[in-house]
Amino acid sequence: MRPTPRDRSCGTLARLAESTLLFVLTFLGESLRDLACLATTSWAFNTIQTDESLWRALALHMIAYPDKVSQFTFHGSWKATVLYPYRLAGFAWHQQRAGSCDAYADSVRPRWARRPTAKGPAKWYNVTGDNLSAWPMHIGHVDRRHQLTLEAFVEEYERPNKPVLITGMIDHWPALQEWTADRFASHFPDLPLRTNGRSTNGRRYRMKAFDYFAYASSCNAEKFIYVFDKKLFFRQPEMVSYFDVPPYFREDLFSYMSHDDRPDYRWLLIGPNGSGSPFHTDPHRSSAWNAVIEGCKRVSFYPPEVIPPGVDEELIHSDYYASEDTMEWYRDTYPSLPPERLPLEVLVHPGEILFIPSGWWHSVLNIGLTVAVTQNYCSRRTFPFVASDMNEHASLTLRKDFKCALVDSPFPELARAIRTSE
Repeated sequence: MRPTPRDRSCGTLARLAESTLLFVLTFLGESLRDLACLATTSWAFNTIQTDESLWRALALHMIAYPDKVSQFTFHGSWKATVLYPYRLAGFAWHQQRAGSCDAYADSVRPRWARRPTAKGPAKWYNVTGDNLSAWPMHIGHVDRRHQLTLEAFVEEYERPNKPVLITGMIDHWPALQEWTADRFASHFPDLPLRTNGRSTNGRRYRMKAFDYFAYASSCNAEKFIYVFDKKLFFRQPEMVSYFDVPPYFREDLFSYMSHDDRPDYRWLLIGPNGSGSPFHTDPHRSSAWNAVIEGCKRVSFYPPEVIPPGVDEELIHSDYYASEDTMEWYRDTYPSLPPERLPLEVLVHPGEILFIPSGWWHSVLNIGLTVAVTQNYCSRRTFPFVASDMNEHASLTLRKDFKCALVDSPFPELARAIRTSE
């Protein structure tokens, strides 16, 4: 077999898959000079070293520490972010000429984060109707109800296990004013936020809020880093004062468990335009509510008995998403679906709450930079679904902890439904 141009350019490394080769090159992150030298050896390596996934891995490896908060500001691309300190060193002449590097710092800082000018501070981008037409959309029958009463919610939606969007119930939240993207970044610039990013050693890392918003406002990628922080409200209890649990969701049987024993249940979500989560059901068939503070969420639903197109059934009860990434699903799977296979869809705007019933499949696509709070819960109405799922899939330890909590709760009779023998 005649060698290909890639064989001649990469030598013995040509036998490696491209993803494997990129992973190997991340170990050159300790010496960027070596990576630069490698790029001069052949056209193939010169092309490979421009791959953003390589520079993303290098960035996360260089800035992520097990006990520290990552400190960096995104500069339009991962390559520029990694090389920024070296670029800055090359602008020493600017400091001598201008007396400071403020002007240069403003030139590379995201527009929204620059110092106010005579025209006033920069405004964050808000979602408009034009952005909503970026992808074709099928609007199914998800009810929108204004200031729904608790009794109506229980009888019309929770008992029938039916999704609903509720408006007019969180207008009093301080978060609606203080957690918009610009105010969050300015009020809590040093607040560490836990992201879904991992370094090459597999560790998740945290970013300061200002640095994350700088990244989210200027990134352009197919796979985004987004904030999915389940511990923020325990690390920073004062953040809980910016919102309260709507009355529909205050009965939560998991709340009788201790903090250390109960499953993860509350998250702060922040994602760039185009980010999101692929199709999944919530843990233990719990129900959930999702309140949007900034931006817009496009949520697609399938009922529990319908496995969404593109979901790998073998991964449904694993620790991994069973569906392809959200953007890939909308791009590759959604256009080919016949009308009878289209999901129910709804747009959730700031100040609105979405009820996600027990066992319903749902995916989320963020339109615009989006900030939201979500929480899982288990009421007496959905307890039979939760108990059945936990008996089938939860660990014995979790089942025992939940059963003990129920025995000491106002509803001890429910404990009998939890099986604690193998």
